[in-house]
Amino acid sequence: MKTKLLPFLLALPLCIQGQTQAQSPAPTPPKAESQVPAQPAVALRKAAYKPPVKGAPEVRVAGGARGPSTTSKVLVETVSPNHTGLSATPTPTLFYFQSAPSKARLQITLTEPGVAQPLLDLSANAEKTAGLHGIPLAKHGVTLKPGVTYRWNIALVSGKTATSADPVASGEVRHVAPEAALADTLAKAPSEAERTAILLEAGYFYDGFSALNALADTHPDESSYRTGLKSLLEQVHLTQIVKAAH
Repeated sequence: MKTKLLPFLLALPLCIQGQTQAQSPAPTPPKAESQVPAQPAVALRKAAYKPPVKGAPEVRVAGGARGPSTTSKVLVETVSPNHTGLSATPTPTLFYFQSAPSKARLQITLTEPGVAQPLLDLSANAEKTAGLHGIPLAKHGVTLKPGVTYRWNIALVSGKTATSADPVASGEVRHVAPEAALADTLAKAPSEAERTAILLEAGYFYDGFSALNALADTHPDESSYRTGLKSLLEQVHLTQIVKAAH
């Protein structure tokens, strides 16, 4: 039976088994946990994501297959900018998109420069994981060091080991704590929608996307949140996700 794609850009919990660097079983996140307190919806003002560094080199790897493969028709993408994306928190939620179910094995890793062992190494069956999914680092016991650029990868592995024919995508994340003035502005924001706009304008992609996605999940009738998500994805050239999700 063909699996219908999940509703466009609504965060779903990722239920996968894996091990952290300490080789202990990864905890399973709650099935449905909103990131935004229940409150009246406030329309998102027009806010443009501003990359932290203009003209930064592209670091994202697109999620298309690079050769013949049983998974070649499945698109996987890291929801990340095409440059090193910033996170205001040391434990961000990383999002990825999978366009369709697959019989392949889903492999997710997070690596630190100069460290051979991945900080995060998760494996899961990809048959029921079509749509958008979040990987909450806090629930996997992973904390990012400030100023360090980490690479995270998503792969659909069709055999016992990964090959160049398997779809793979990757992005980069760096934790940079907001300066005092920005932290004060964020603390005084009159609504979660305004706080989200401030984060995006300050160059915090991961926090901005996560907050905006949570707003859309909590308030599905407020169209400005979904419009904002679509605009944000287009700004970082992730139009394939927008097209595949419709």
